[in-house]
Parts: sequence; structure tokens; C-alpha cells
Amino acid sequence: DLGAVGSEPALEAIRRGEGLPVGRVVEGLRVRIMAGRADGAGEIQVAGPWVVGGYLDAADDVAVKIREGGIVWHRTGDAGRLDERGELVLLGRVDRRAGDRFPFELEARALADAGVKRAAVWPGGSGVWLAVEGRPGPGCAALVAGGAVDRVVPVERLPLDARHRSKVDGPALGRLLDPGRWRRWWSGATRARDAPRRASGRG
Repeated sequence: DLGAVGSEPALEAIRRGEGLPVGRVVEGLRVRIMAGRADGAGEIQVAGPWVVGGYLDAADDVAVKIREGGIVWHRTGDAGRLDERGELVLLGRVDRRAGDRFPFELEARALADAGVKRAAVWPGGSGVWLAVEGRPGPGCAALVAGGAVDRVVPVERLPLDARHRSKVDGPALGRLLDPGRWRRWWSGATRARDAPRRASGRG
């Protein structure tokens, strides 16, 4: 719900694909951005008293916990950046990055179309697809014309995860769009995700 963000300037920034502003980091929580782009955007990592130091199965720590000098950093899997005011801006899930762009930078521009209810980037295979629930309009057309996405695919309903019923279910979306393409992409994504565990001898 973009209306929950508040000010009109913030809404306009979201519609331009600049990300979702969430405000300043609370006192006591440490945040760092492992930048992967020139503008400083990258994976958000957090540390502090609210961050769990480890999981019951230590093997699960390998991919998401980083221990440095007594500090436990947690890899959130979310991309973001700090703006000029030092406020955190969310850009979407790292594993759904499409080229040099993160999901919110593309999906929000599609959601600016009045006929689009939901939108989700699918980076599988050799191209970038944008699945939209609803009727694509000028915003979606501009994404294709500008080369940000290769194809806009209208779907009757985007699959949502069973736990939250609000987040797009990535694997289910891939199976819906192109089963063969999904298997190739998911196999590669799984290998990348499990690489730290295998390197530790726990895989």
C-alpha cells in the first residue's frame, strides 16, 4: 500500500523507481550496505541486540551470519541504500536482482499504471520478465522501451508465499511463467546459495 508511506514527494520517488523509504535506523542497531553498485546500493546487513546470534542448526549460520571481531552481522537478503539524509531505502530482494536493477526499482514503475494491481520481476534465463497482475499501461511499456525489462507478462494472479500471503513466491512464479526456464535458473540460484555451506564442509 503506497498510501502508507505518507508524503507525496515520497510517493513520487517510489513511482520513479527510487525505492521504498523506511526512515532512519533505530538507536542501538548497526546497519551496513555491502555495496554492489556505484551508488552504494547492495545487500543490507544488520547487527545489534535484536539480531539472533545463531540458529539451532549451525549449518544454517554459514550463509547468513558473518562474525567479525565479536560482532555478528546478519545478511538480510534485502537490497537497499542510504540516501543523502542517512535514511534507509529498500530496493527489494537481492536474489531477484535483474541485471543492475533491484526489484522495487522496476516493479514500482509498473505499479504506477492504474490497471496494475501487483508486479514482480522474474530474472530467470537470459532475459528479464515482468509479471503483472492486471492490465499493463504506459509505465510497463516504458520499461520495455527503455530496455529495463525484456517482456511484460500479464497473469491472472501472482502466486504469493503461503506464510505471509503478501510476498511473491519466486519459485512458483518461475514455474508459472516458464517451467523449463525456471528449472535452469533455480538450479543456478540454489548452487550459489549453498556454496558457502559446501565450502565449510556442511553441505
